Amino acid sequence: MSDIRIVGLSCSPRHANTEVLVHAALASAKAAAERYQGVQAQTEYLSLAGKSIRPCLDCGGCVRRKSLCILKDDWLGVAQRLMDPVPDGLILGSPVYFYGVSSILRAFTERFTSAMKKAWLPDHGIQIPDWTKTAAGAIAVGFHRNGGQEHAAADIVRLLLISGFAVVGSTSLTQGPVGYIAGAGWAHERGRDSVTKDEIGMESARVLGENVGRTALLLAKGNTALLRQD
Repeated sequence: MSDIRIVGLSCSPRHANTEVLVHAALASAKAAAERYQGVQAQTEYLSLAGKSIRPCLDCGGCVRRKSLCILKDDWLGVAQRLMDPVPDGLILGSPVYFYGVSSILRAFTERFTSAMKKAWLPDHGIQIPDWTKTAAGAIAVGFHRNGGQEHAAADIVRLLLISGFAVVGSTSLTQGPVGYIAGAGWAHERGRDSVTKDEIGMESARVLGENVGRTALLLAKGNTALLRQD
């Protein structure tokens, strides 16, 4: 059994550069956690490519049925991987579209409103996921060097913060702020793995992953210690 579980989610409609960066961050997260003797880290990769995910319609179905979102598409199958059980770490990536995140990432996160209803409706049947002990970080990749990566990353960071995640950035103790708030890549040119030519972007993804992995382990071990005291 692993000590921690870290999920990487690519919110791109393609299996391409966002996926490359998320995989790089996941590998770094695993290595960072397992640097400590006896620690085992499980990583899981998820992708929204090829998935049908509609935006929230504010239809009230989740309220009436006291349930998760009632829309019938691919949302629930992916969302459950972030809720049952809650992961110890999350790396959330998006390509830059029109200086922001992809529409499918936005649609995916909007639907989690159904999991938050108990905050306002105590008799709602779904317990709010506790992401306060989940370390999370953002990945963004744009076609140009200054193509909106920081704006897309900031969108992701805000979504993570309002959901309660413990958000980390991509500052290294030895290299400084490599990617600042995220792993940010430059695709350079057309091609499903062209971001690999961006050495700084790839390194920022690895640094982000390292921070997620180390922080996820700290939060998990700290929470275990607190539970023992209770």
